[in-house]
Amino acid sequence: MLKNEKLDYPQIMFFPLEAKSVSDVSEVFSRSLPKYFSTKIESLSKFKILNVYFITSDQGADSRVFTPPASGNEKFVAEYIEKSNISSDFAIYGTFEASEKFKMDIFVYDVKRRRSFSVGAYFTDKSGLASILAKLSDDIIVKIDGKNEFVDLSDHATLLSETVSSYDALYDYFLCVDEMARRNPYKPLEKKVRDQALSSLKHDKNFAYIIDIISFICDDYLRFNMCDEAIDICECAIKISNSYKFFLTIGKIYLQKNELKNAFKALKECLELNPSLGEVAHNFGQLAMDVGSYEDAKFAFNVMIDCDYKVAYAYDSLGVIMANTSDIDEAVNCWHKALEFEPSKVSAYANLGRAHIELNEFKKAEEYLKKAAGISPSYFMTYLNFSALYKKLGDEAMSKEYMDKAVFYNPDLAFSDEIRQKLKEANALVDDNRDEEAIILFDQILKIHDRCWQAYFFKGIACRKLKRNDLSEEMFQKACEINNKFPDSQNELGLLYLLKGKFDDAMLLFNSALELSPNNAGFICNIGLCYLEMGNFQEAGNYFSRAKYLNPGDEKVNECIDYMKKKSEELSKRAKDDANASDVKNSKGFIDKIKGIFKK
Repeated sequence: MLKNEKLDYPQIMFFPLEAKSVSDVSEVFSRSLPKYFSTKIESLSKFKILNVYFITSDQGADSRVFTPPASGNEKFVAEYIEKSNISSDFAIYGTFEASEKFKMDIFVYDVKRRRSFSVGAYFTDKSGLASILAKLSDDIIVKIDGKNEFVDLSDHATLLSETVSSYDALYDYFLCVDEMARRNPYKPLEKKVRDQALSSLKHDKNFAYIIDIISFICDDYLRFNMCDEAIDICECAIKISNSYKFFLTIGKIYLQKNELKNAFKALKECLELNPSLGEVAHNFGQLAMDVGSYEDAKFAFNVMIDCDYKVAYAYDSLGVIMANTSDIDEAVNCWHKALEFEPSKVSAYANLGRAHIELNEFKKAEEYLKKAAGISPSYFMTYLNFSALYKKLGDEAMSKEYMDKAVFYNPDLAFSDEIRQKLKEANALVDDNRDEEAIILFDQILKIHDRCWQAYFFKGIACRKLKRNDLSEEMFQKACEINNKFPDSQNELGLLYLLKGKFDDAMLLFNSALELSPNNAGFICNIGLCYLEMGNFQEAGNYFSRAKYLNPGDEKVNECIDYMKKKSEELSKRAKDDANASDVKNSKGFIDKIKGIFKK
């Protein structure tokens, strides 16, 4: 155990190296080498990393990355850190020269002590570059953490290991890094980045950093709904390299396209290549179970057991599969194994109870169900199985009592065909702006089932459209109370609080919704609106930018950004023209306009 475990990890800032010779190689290396060092060091998870890029624009042309002539100078580094006010503990800078051989002089600037220390001078040719870069990465950490407070011997071994075997692979990787540093995050990556990445992979099919970049390119395509382009680069990469990450990535793409057969095939190949990916196996198994693909699910759960990842869950799920395929004896065996690994696993006890009901062993069934109820009184499956037990015993009154308990803890159990049909009809009326008629239908549903959270939610939407905000608020509150895992209810309630100026309550609800759906651009944008109405333009801008990155084509996000700019300009102008600018009220016009656009 490291003695620094309670300390904050140091932040290291990497500057581009100053190019000491004029050539394409020298310029690309001087900008991209620090990224290589930082990626290697960041893999230790022991340091906070920040890369500095200097970007300019040439008279309306695309932005370009450049290296300041004095970036290898201590004075330049010290002044930049002071003026930028960026928190950091150390800065890495130096010079790079490319002629017949490569020459590097690397320094560490200690921000607290305000002085630099030489890491070393390095000379090498193409064949020795990978080895030198590995040693240089380790030397940087030795200079920063000479007493090994943050790293241990295994970390040093990791840094000293060579990550690439080919100079050409490294150079193509640097070209990718250089291009990606200046990319516009609201436009897809250019095709040349894709080609450079694949070229690097051809030179070294095991180069981990370029494998990660190709996976990133795929994720980037998906942000712009370019699924076919993402599949194409993934398939090209798979032909070159058999890395499990490519199968994982293409599996994710197929899931987004809802092509489950192809997704399962890719994920299975991923796990065959790397069976230690317990979390992947877990998610894969859950999805396969949901769609009834039991063979794929069994494979995934057995992988979880082999890699010792959530073993109790895996055995419990295998038991469910065995029960669904009528192998009750093997199901019982799996549930007992689950309890060996997790003696308080409530679902295993509830499942054993149900199994013994099927075997007509009612006393055993009751014992297991009582254990389940004692462990978790709110687990609905326990009461559902109790209901089945008493129904078999001919006690209809007790069966109904336990069914009512099950429905209380899981209202969706009462979601009958009649309720589904009425909800469908009511929502069609809402879509047709016949909200009054829809409300009548929602009320009919709630008379049948007073814990139908879907009826409360959609009735809230209809009431909001009719400007009955108090009743709408009541409906969303009820929906949240019954089902606190549905983020849209919390988001809608947050918007109502935002309109009322209850910013703290709105912020709490928006953040809660975002926890349930972390990549929802609408929820993120609503947090930005909340900050905007509170007068915090910087935080508002941060959230709007994050929303735009996740959904670059969303015009609603652009509306919010434009409104923020307009609002800022208005306040700035009034501050100059009016001594009482502080009394300027927040305009409600825009909020009224956008109050319904981020409901999902």
